[in-house]
Amino acid sequence: MDANTMILIAGVVVTLAVFSYLLGDNVLYRWALALLVGSTVGYALAIVVRDVLLARLLGATRGFYLVPLILGALLLLKGFPRFAAAGNLSMGFIIGVGVAVAISGAVLGTIIPQTTATGMGVTLQGGWAAFLDGVLILVGTILALFAFSPRVRATPAKELGGEVELTRRGQLGTWVQQLGRVFITVALAVAFGGALTSALTMFVGRWWAVVEVILDAVSRVTGAN
Repeated sequence: MDANTMILIAGVVVTLAVFSYLLGDNVLYRWALALLVGSTVGYALAIVVRDVLLARLLGATRGFYLVPLILGALLLLKGFPRFAAAGNLSMGFIIGVGVAVAISGAVLGTIIPQTTATGMGVTLQGGWAAFLDGVLILVGTILALFAFSPRVRATPAKELGGEVELTRRGQLGTWVQQLGRVFITVALAVAFGGALTSALTMFVGRWWAVVEVILDAVSRVTGAN
């Protein structure tokens, strides 16, 4: 038995162990889950040690990496209550850098490109079809943003004959919010449909791999080509 066959058999066994969760929580599923988590953590740790720690500490610029090593060592002290205060410096550095990266990423990587792409679609260079497509994208984006606007939600009202009736401004805000929710619902439905299609494709692919291994084993036993 060659190595490729052994790998295929191991993959089939793990796949069946994962699919056994359909019958309820059991030992095989927990074993497969622990194998997945353990192998993932071990692979990530090996990559970090080989490609990050050793490659940088043994390089010509290893002196520059003393600071992150010290911060990492201080962060490990958070696990000991007596020395936990020493790790506050590392935590502050991580939180500050994380917030700065998140804000800059949201502004430079999402808001500005999304705004530019939305505005660039409204043009007559590609014909009326492209223009209407751009207008639809622009209107959908604006309405989706208005759906989460607190000013639109705070619709004014007035009392007439003991009943509360929305003013014209309030009715317009309600209609805008409803249209925005329609666009959001359609977008979420499309995203969910794509995720479901991908999941079904992976599901069919794994079962087909199991069937191929079984057919190969049967052909080896029976001697058929």
